[in-house]
Amino acid sequence: MNTCRICCKDTDSPTISLREMMFATGEEFLYFQCPHCECLQIQNIPNDLDRHYPSSYYSLAPLETSKPEGVGAWVKKQRMQFCVGEQNPVGALARLIWGCPEMSVWFSIPGVRLGTKILDVGCGNGRLLLQLSSYGFRCLNGIDPYLRQDIAYPNGVTVRRQELNQVVEQYDMVMLHHSFEHFADPVAALREIHRILFPGGIVLLRIPVVDSEAWVSYREYWVQLDAPRHLHIPARKTIGILAEKCGFVLESLFEDSHAMQFWASEQYRRGTGLRDSRSYMTNPTASIFSDRDIKQFQKKAKKLNQIHRGDQTCFFLRRKG
Repeated sequence: MNTCRICCKDTDSPTISLREMMFATGEEFLYFQCPHCECLQIQNIPNDLDRHYPSSYYSLAPLETSKPEGVGAWVKKQRMQFCVGEQNPVGALARLIWGCPEMSVWFSIPGVRLGTKILDVGCGNGRLLLQLSSYGFRCLNGIDPYLRQDIAYPNGVTVRRQELNQVVEQYDMVMLHHSFEHFADPVAALREIHRILFPGGIVLLRIPVVDSEAWVSYREYWVQLDAPRHLHIPARKTIGILAEKCGFVLESLFEDSHAMQFWASEQYRRGTGLRDSRSYMTNPTASIFSDRDIKQFQKKAKKLNQIHRGDQTCFFLRRKG
């Protein structure tokens, strides 16, 4: 018998054994899926999780911090600013030609502007914050407990080696880009986020979801399982339960899955890890997939997003009050 960490209900659902695949250690970990809230979760959280986040982990690797320069970078900045509500003719023309940057939709929620005070939780080395700074966002901070040390970038972006419960400032917006699934206690984490948000503030939560075609098709080979780092993989229903439990309103959501759910899962099924020399991520020319294959995967991902069957979702939660 297991007790769900989300809805606190007991379940005798069978366990499934999942292997560590990113670094191809092959270690096995038991997971179970709650039949009530549908969250897939690890049965026993390892005591030594730190060792699964080595310095080579993708979000912790050292960054090249040179500032984008030239006319091209300036035009991209104007386009992004126009797409998040700052009126300017260059940005308007650039959007007409190239459309909005994919990430602009993260800031399309009412009340978010370039001066919005933003905290990125689980930011790694701060790569995304540096990119946002280059677009003109001004109040940017990040935290990550797996950083080796605090980092203060010359442009004013600061990332700290810190846990959520150590944050004392309040923010207008808290972002979690594929970090919420790494929390040992999702309920406690979301309540801490509620504490540090101003009333009416926004949570941007991007996360893999288990009620997806990829989970049904690939099961233990689904790349987004990422055992043991992903401790909880929710369903869309799970996030609604969490929001209500922690003082939030689920304002909107959209699907943003992509081709990786297919090519990486197919690799895992064939015994090829993400860091393998034959991996599409490491060396596309040595992989088993052609450009045509990848385009087909992209097309399939787009279709699944449209019918809410993609393997990752972006949720907007608004703090009540």
